[in-house]
Amino acid sequence: MDERNLSLQNQLPKPITEVIERYLKDKKRGEYPLALRKFALTLSFYSLPAYEYVREVFEYKLPCINSLKNYYTVVDCRPGFTNESFEALKLIAKEILANQRKLL
Repeated sequence: MDERNLSLQNQLPKPITEVIERYLKDKKRGEYPLALRKFALTLSFYSLPAYEYVREVFEYKLPCINSLKNYYTVVDCRPGFTNESFEALKLIAKEILANQRKLL
């Protein structure tokens, strides 16, 4: 890669650079990096049509919908609060306190 590409790559979020790398390598299958899975899950959560559009634009270098469903099955979904939700709340609280904002 030349210097301009490295500079651009350093400015982009990690999931975007991973999608571009998969696109350039023409890689459709295989293990997806964690940042790319998080990006795919987040985008599909907010808008499934938007996810399908982005997946189509990048020539299906993102996980398919069935793969996303499999990622969700890892979460323990018994009645009550999940450990994942408590961990997410801890992270939010730490971020708020680190930025010296008020935590209600």
